[in-house]
Order: sequence, then structure tokens, then C-alpha cells
Amino acid sequence: MIAKRNAEDKLAIFSRPGRESGFEDVLACHRAERDGLPPIREEAQRELAASDEVLTSRERLALSAACLAPAPYILTELGQRPADPVEARAWDRGLAVVETYRRENRVSDRADAFGPESEGAAARARQQRAVEATVRVQGQL
Repeated sequence: MIAKRNAEDKLAIFSRPGRESGFEDVLACHRAERDGLPPIREEAQRELAASDEVLTSRERLALSAACLAPAPYILTELGQRPADPVEARAWDRGLAVVETYRRENRVSDRADAFGPESEGAAARARQQRAVEATVRVQGQL
């Protein structure tokens, strides 16, 4: 509660008319801090690229597996993957929406694609966007 109040106090300070320069001061401070950091080593950049490649590969494999044997929540939301190529691409997009939402929001409920109603305005908004995207896909199937 204290952190929220502090954040609201800071927002109120910066939201006052004529306080736009406050943002510029904070931004300049952060840029100066960033510029003072040592450069990222090439080795670290290579490791990051390799990690990203592994994660991307795993995500592709997980989506491929889900196409072959969809989880119950996918069948509920999208049904079986259609044979028609156009509908299959739409189904794949829906699968990606659902699985990305579940991964990013740590949903483990095997029966409901989006899990229980999210708490907090930002979490509810993310959930609502994923649901709406899935509904749009359902209209293409």
C-alpha cells in the first residue's frame, strides 16, 4: 500500500502542469546511469542469442505438439485443427494466442484456456485482449 501511495504521489508531482521538465530530468539521469555502465561483452551477446534461439525452438516444438495433440482447453476454444489450409492458419494463430498467454501469465489450469479471472487491472486487460483475439480467430474457423 505504501509503494502504491508513493507511486501515486510521484505521478501527481509529474502530472502537474508545467512539470514536463521533471520527466526530462529523470530521463537524463537514467541515460547518464546507462552510459556509465560497461558495454555488453560479445560473449554475453552470443550467449543471449543462443538462449533466444533455444527458447524459440522450444516454443515452435510446443506449438507443433499442440497441433498434433491439442490440450482439452484448446479443443474447447478452437476445436480440432481444420483440414482447410486457410482455417488451419487461423487455428494456428489462435493456438499461439492461447499458449503465449498461458506461458506469459503462468496459467496451469488444464480445463480453462485462460485460467481464473485475473486480479489487477493490467492482468485483466491482458486476459481480455487474449480472449478477444481468440474470439476473432473463432470467427474465422
